[in-house]
Amino acid sequence: LHDAKVWACAEGAGLLSLRNGRLQFSHQQLQEFFAARWLMTSLETHGLEWDGFTVAVRKRAWDQPLLLLAGIASSALLDSLIEPIAAVDPFLAGRCVGGDPARVSAATRQWLAAYLTKALSFAVNNADRDLVREIVRAAGEMRCEEGLGVLTQPETAAYARRWAGSDYYRAVA
Repeated sequence: LHDAKVWACAEGAGLLSLRNGRLQFSHQQLQEFFAARWLMTSLETHGLEWDGFTVAVRKRAWDQPLLLLAGIASSALLDSLIEPIAAVDPFLAGRCVGGDPARVSAATRQWLAAYLTKALSFAVNNADRDLVREIVRAAGEMRCEEGLGVLTQPETAAYARRWAGSDYYRAVA
Protein backbone atom coordinates (compact mmCIF):
# COMPACT_ATOMS: atom_id res chain seq x y z
CA LEU A 1 0.00 0.00 0.00
CA HIS A 2 2.19 2.78 -1.27
CA ASP A 3 -0.62 5.23 -1.98
CA ALA A 4 -1.24 7.44 1.07
CA LYS A 5 -4.87 8.05 0.05
CA VAL A 6 -5.60 4.32 -0.23
CA TRP A 7 -3.88 3.70 3.11
CA ALA A 8 -5.84 6.49 4.82
CA CYS A 9 -9.13 5.30 3.34
CA ALA A 10 -8.54 1.65 4.33
CA GLU A 11 -7.39 2.61 7.82
CA GLY A 12 -10.29 5.06 8.23
CA ALA A 13 -12.75 2.33 7.23
CA GLY A 14 -11.24 0.01 9.83
CA LEU A 15 -10.05 -2.49 7.25
CA LEU A 16 -6.44 -2.46 8.38
CA SER A 17 -4.10 -0.85 10.84
CA LEU A 18 -0.43 -0.61 11.62
CA ARG A 19 0.44 -1.77 15.13
CA ASN A 20 3.93 -2.31 16.49
CA GLY A 21 5.29 -2.14 12.95
CA ARG A 22 2.96 -4.92 11.74
CA LEU A 23 0.12 -4.61 9.31
CA GLN A 24 -3.11 -6.02 10.77
CA PHE A 25 -6.36 -6.68 8.94
CA SER A 26 -9.84 -6.51 10.39
CA HIS A 27 -10.78 -9.82 8.76
CA GLN A 28 -8.80 -12.88 7.70
CA GLN A 29 -10.28 -12.79 4.18
CA LEU A 30 -8.84 -9.31 3.66
CA GLN A 31 -5.45 -10.60 4.78
CA GLU A 32 -5.73 -13.55 2.38
CA PHE A 33 -6.75 -11.30 -0.51
CA PHE A 34 -3.82 -8.96 0.03
CA ALA A 35 -1.51 -11.96 0.42
CA ALA A 36 -2.77 -13.16 -2.98
CA ARG A 37 -2.10 -9.72 -4.48
CA TRP A 38 1.39 -9.78 -2.97
CA LEU A 39 2.02 -13.27 -4.40
CA MET A 40 0.86 -12.13 -7.84
CA THR A 41 3.10 -9.05 -7.83
CA SER A 42 6.06 -11.07 -6.56
CA LEU A 43 5.56 -13.79 -9.18
CA GLU A 44 5.29 -11.21 -11.94
CA THR A 45 8.53 -9.64 -10.72
CA HIS A 46 10.59 -12.72 -9.83
CA GLY A 47 8.96 -15.58 -11.77
CA LEU A 48 8.09 -19.10 -10.64
CA GLU A 49 11.64 -19.73 -9.39
CA TRP A 50 10.98 -17.28 -6.54
CA ASP A 51 11.45 -19.10 -3.21
CA GLY A 52 8.43 -17.40 -1.63
CA PHE A 53 6.11 -19.18 -4.08
CA THR A 54 7.62 -22.57 -3.27
CA VAL A 55 7.24 -21.92 0.46
CA ALA A 56 3.61 -20.80 0.01
CA VAL A 57 2.65 -23.92 -1.98
CA ARG A 58 4.10 -26.19 0.71
CA LYS A 59 2.16 -24.62 3.60
CA ARG A 60 -1.56 -25.29 4.11
CA ALA A 61 -1.98 -21.81 5.61
CA TRP A 62 -1.40 -20.42 2.11
CA ASP A 63 -4.11 -22.51 0.38
CA GLN A 64 -6.72 -19.75 0.45
CA PRO A 65 -4.35 -17.02 -0.82
CA LEU A 66 -3.26 -19.39 -3.60
CA LEU A 67 -6.91 -20.02 -4.54
CA LEU A 68 -7.53 -16.28 -4.54
CA LEU A 69 -4.40 -15.81 -6.65
CA ALA A 70 -5.87 -18.27 -9.17
CA GLY A 71 -8.92 -16.01 -9.37
CA ILE A 72 -7.06 -12.74 -9.91
CA ALA A 73 -4.03 -13.84 -11.94
CA SER A 74 -3.92 -13.45 -15.69
CA SER A 75 -4.76 -16.59 -17.64
CA ALA A 76 -1.11 -16.92 -18.65
CA LEU A 77 0.10 -16.69 -15.04
CA LEU A 78 -2.63 -19.08 -13.89
CA ASP A 79 -1.58 -21.65 -16.51
CA SER A 80 2.02 -21.43 -15.34
CA LEU A 81 1.01 -21.96 -11.69
CA ILE A 82 -0.94 -25.22 -12.07
CA GLU A 83 1.98 -27.61 -12.69
CA PRO A 84 4.18 -26.43 -9.78
CA ILE A 85 1.17 -26.43 -7.46
CA ALA A 86 0.19 -29.94 -8.63
CA ALA A 87 3.73 -31.20 -7.99
CA VAL A 88 3.21 -30.42 -4.29
CA ASP A 89 -0.58 -30.56 -3.88
CA PRO A 90 -2.58 -31.89 -6.85
CA PHE A 91 -5.79 -31.40 -4.91
CA LEU A 92 -5.13 -27.68 -4.53
CA ALA A 93 -4.28 -27.52 -8.24
CA GLY A 94 -7.70 -29.03 -9.01
CA ARG A 95 -9.37 -26.40 -6.86
CA CYS A 96 -7.38 -23.64 -8.61
CA VAL A 97 -8.62 -24.85 -12.00
CA GLY A 98 -12.18 -25.25 -10.70
CA GLY A 99 -12.46 -21.60 -9.69
CA ASP A 100 -12.88 -20.69 -13.36
CA PRO A 101 -11.95 -23.53 -15.74
CA ALA A 102 -12.47 -21.35 -18.81
CA ARG A 103 -9.51 -19.17 -17.75
CA VAL A 104 -7.21 -22.20 -17.77
CA SER A 105 -5.98 -23.40 -21.15
CA ALA A 106 -7.27 -26.70 -22.47
CA ALA A 107 -3.67 -27.98 -22.53
CA THR A 108 -3.21 -27.24 -18.82
CA ARG A 109 -6.58 -28.80 -17.91
CA GLN A 110 -5.66 -31.90 -19.94
CA TRP A 111 -2.23 -32.07 -18.29
CA LEU A 112 -3.77 -31.92 -14.80
CA ALA A 113 -6.40 -34.51 -15.74
CA ALA A 114 -3.67 -36.87 -17.00
CA TYR A 115 -1.68 -36.26 -13.80
CA LEU A 116 -4.71 -37.08 -11.65
CA THR A 117 -5.53 -40.13 -13.79
CA LYS A 118 -2.03 -41.53 -13.19
CA ALA A 119 -2.38 -40.81 -9.48
CA LEU A 120 -5.80 -42.50 -9.41
CA SER A 121 -4.42 -45.58 -11.16
CA PHE A 122 -1.58 -45.72 -8.62
CA ALA A 123 -4.01 -45.35 -5.71
CA VAL A 124 -6.29 -48.08 -7.03
CA ASN A 125 -3.39 -50.45 -7.74
CA ASN A 126 -2.10 -49.90 -4.22
CA ALA A 127 -5.55 -50.09 -2.60
CA ASP A 128 -5.07 -46.65 -1.07
CA ARG A 129 -8.70 -45.71 -0.40
CA ASP A 130 -7.88 -42.36 1.21
CA LEU A 131 -5.87 -41.29 -1.82
CA VAL A 132 -8.65 -42.48 -4.15
CA ARG A 133 -11.12 -40.25 -2.26
CA GLU A 134 -8.80 -37.25 -2.48
CA ILE A 135 -8.18 -37.71 -6.21
CA VAL A 136 -11.88 -38.13 -6.93
CA ARG A 137 -12.50 -34.94 -4.96
CA ALA A 138 -9.74 -33.06 -6.81
CA ALA A 139 -11.01 -34.21 -10.21
CA GLY A 140 -14.55 -33.18 -9.30
CA GLU A 141 -13.35 -29.81 -8.09
CA MET A 142 -11.79 -29.11 -11.50
CA ARG A 143 -15.41 -28.50 -12.62
CA CYS A 144 -14.70 -29.21 -16.26
CA GLU A 145 -14.93 -31.99 -18.81
CA GLU A 146 -11.29 -32.97 -18.33
CA GLY A 147 -11.81 -33.44 -14.58
CA LEU A 148 -14.87 -35.58 -15.15
CA GLY A 149 -12.84 -37.67 -17.61
CA VAL A 150 -10.60 -38.70 -14.72
CA LEU A 151 -13.64 -40.09 -12.93
CA THR A 152 -14.77 -42.19 -15.88
CA GLN A 153 -11.53 -44.02 -16.74
CA PRO A 154 -12.70 -47.61 -17.35
CA GLU A 155 -9.81 -49.22 -15.49
CA THR A 156 -10.35 -47.19 -12.32
CA ALA A 157 -13.95 -45.97 -12.30
CA ALA A 158 -15.46 -49.02 -10.57
CA TYR A 159 -12.89 -48.97 -7.77
CA ALA A 160 -13.02 -45.21 -7.43
CA ARG A 161 -16.80 -45.29 -7.21
CA ARG A 162 -16.76 -48.02 -4.58
CA TRP A 163 -13.92 -46.63 -2.48
CA ALA A 164 -14.83 -42.96 -2.67
CA GLY A 165 -18.37 -43.79 -1.60
CA SER A 166 -21.20 -44.00 -4.09
CA ASP A 167 -23.02 -40.93 -2.75
CA TYR A 168 -19.90 -38.79 -2.88
CA TYR A 169 -18.93 -40.09 -6.32
CA ARG A 170 -22.39 -39.27 -7.71
CA ALA A 171 -22.18 -35.76 -6.26
CA VAL A 172 -18.96 -34.92 -8.12
CA ALA A 173 -19.48 -37.00 -11.27
